Parts: sequence; C-alpha cells; structure tokens
Amino acid sequence: MFSHLEASGLHPQFTRKITRSLYRHKKSRWEGLWSSTCKWDTMDPSPNITSIHHDLVTTMQEMKTYAQKQSGDFKAPIMIPVNFLESGDDFGVMSYPSFLKPCRALSYPNLDVWYQACDAAGVLCQHVYIYRDPYSVIKSTTDNRSFNTEKLEAIHLYTTQLHVLHSQLLSFSDRLVGCWNYNSISSPIHWEQEIEPLLQFKEPKVFAEVLKRVYHHKKPLTEEDQRNIIPVDISHYMKSMVKLHDLVVRTCKTLKNIQR
Repeated sequence: MFSHLEASGLHPQFTRKITRSLYRHKKSRWEGLWSSTCKWDTMDPSPNITSIHHDLVTTMQEMKTYAQKQSGDFKAPIMIPVNFLESGDDFGVMSYPSFLKPCRALSYPNLDVWYQACDAAGVLCQHVYIYRDPYSVIKSTTDNRSFNTEKLEAIHLYTTQLHVLHSQLLSFSDRLVGCWNYNSISSPIHWEQEIEPLLQFKEPKVFAEVLKRVYHHKKPLTEEDQRNIIPVDISHYMKSMVKLHDLVVRTCKTLKNIQR
C-alpha cells in the first residue's frame, strides 16, 4: 500500500512498533497509550503509561536515525500515516470513539500525550480531521453494525466525542493539515489538492486501487432517510449533534484557512 515506506525500510519494521505502542484492541490492551484508559476486565493489569511513552519515543527516535542514514530520495521528508497503516487484526484504527463496550466511551486518541511523545523524540507530528455526516454515523453504528444498541445512547456518545474533537482542534491548531469529508474523499479535488501530497502517492492509478480496497462510497441520505434513522421522540438530541458537527467542521476549515 505504501511502497515508499517499505522501500525505505521503515514499514513495517518500525511502523508496527508505533501502532503497537498506541493501541491494542484484542490482546494486551493495557500496553497501548490510547487503549489503556479503561479496564476491559477486572483482571487486566494496570498500565504503565511512563513505560509506554518511553517505548514510543524511543521507536520514533530510532526511525528518525534510520531515515537520516538513508541515501538518495530518502533524504527528503518521509510522511508516515500513523493511524492509517495496515498493521494486522490486533491493532485496527483508532477513531472517536473506538472499540466496543465496556470501554468504548473512553477509547479515543489523546493528542496531547501523542504530541508530547513526538516533541520528546524530535519528530514533526500533525493531524487530519476526517468527518462524516452525523446521520450516516448513527446509521452505520446502530442499524448497520451493533456498536451501539440504543440510538439515543449513540447520539449522546458521538456528541460528546465532537466536543472532544472541537477542543483538540483548537488546542493543536498549528498541527492541523487537513479537513477531509469522508463522503468526498474519492473526488478529484481531494486527490489533487489534499491526499496525494500528504500521503505521498505518486501515481493516480495506485491511489485508485488503494481507495477501492478501503473506501466504499455511500449515496447521500435523503430527508426521508434521516427521519427513518432517528425517531422523532429523540430528534432534539440529534439536532444537537448535527449543530455541533457543523461547528467542528467550520472550525476545522477556518483553522486550516488561517494557515494558508
């Protein structure tokens, strides 16, 4: 998928170590910086965040040293999409929120501790905000998959996550490099202006092949679809989620424009 990372020797040798230090969702959850914030089982040991942080910093420093020793094209900056690499079933991808109960509400990236590690390692870390229509989020996580069994619970959970996202966007505005609409990722403008430069894809054909594997475009929801997804008796909570979603997107785009 990322042939330039494989050619450089950074993936999967080092990238898997980074992913392993950030999150686990099937085994040894307490060994991930982002997946250890809640005990899934009373028998789970308490996490050693200091040790995890140290291992993460060490891995990034080793990657930096290794990359600096490379010749030719590898002297140029190498972008590593930390939360976008294929790392095996034990790792998955962290989102807001992640995983299933009982720890779903507390499992999401903490950008503050991540950037602490990046700064300690002396590497540049940044983030992209990928957003999706709120009604599609609720449909996907309740009707299509059983991430949440109750829609009101789901709406309230994702509204809370939007508050977290809004706070993180404002707190780390200087690290923001993109605001991507999940439903528009496959459009030419995203390819030409956003995705190709950032992910360092060199060939549109390669990008199209990867996109076909990982992204399935959905038709926009109609107003009738929205009414069928959200019962009228909980619509006030849904309106609140939509309002906050729109605020977060506007904030992201405003912050991105300020940097230009």
